[in-house]
Amino acid sequence: MPVPTIRNIETIPGMYGGGGVEAPIVLILDQFTDTDAVKVSAHTISPTNVPATAWSYVGGALDYLKIYSNKARSQAGSYLTVDKLDAGIADCIISVDMVCGGDGGWCGISFRVTDINNYWYAVVSKIAATYYLRIYEVTDGAAAVMRAGASPVFGDADTVTMTVTLAGNSISVTMAGTTISYTSAVRNTVTAHGLYVTGSVATLDNFKITTNP
Repeated sequence: MPVPTIRNIETIPGMYGGGGVEAPIVLILDQFTDTDAVKVSAHTISPTNVPATAWSYVGGALDYLKIYSNKARSQAGSYLTVDKLDAGIADCIISVDMVCGGDGGWCGISFRVTDINNYWYAVVSKIAATYYLRIYEVTDGAAAVMRAGASPVFGDADTVTMTVTLAGNSISVTMAGTTISYTSAVRNTVTAHGLYVTGSVATLDNFKITTNP
């Protein structure tokens, strides 16, 4: 059987033989191994980059997301930074390990990113000693909360994993044992996904994108 391209891999049944559930394929794994102060947008993805893609800066206040001690880190007092890469697939599972950094910090995963005025993001933020998990859609520059209300419990210095699962119209976000979900009216087929940070210092590591069997 011919080897499928990344862009149609999600539509090919039985790739692994038999009729069971197909195992996910790791398309991207970035452990942010690089020289201190290198911007994520200028960093080479490693160790896994199946679609041979690259990070790029989408927009925000300034390109603040940089690498220190082999982790991506937002800067104290910084404003919004959105970075993306083209995974070549719209329906996928995206995850990242993060230390959120306490009050005032917003960090998470951007997904289905067209440009700085049109994208989605899942974010965790701490306000008045409580963490909040939300799904936002940005349309023509205006951000709207599409799902909110969950409060995952973890410490400011704890490493926790955020996972975004995209399947057709369905969006599911899991973090620290808490899950929120949203079903959009229209299936979005944009294949660019990445990172979202703003506010206080947060660190991110092990950014991963796999196929969604």
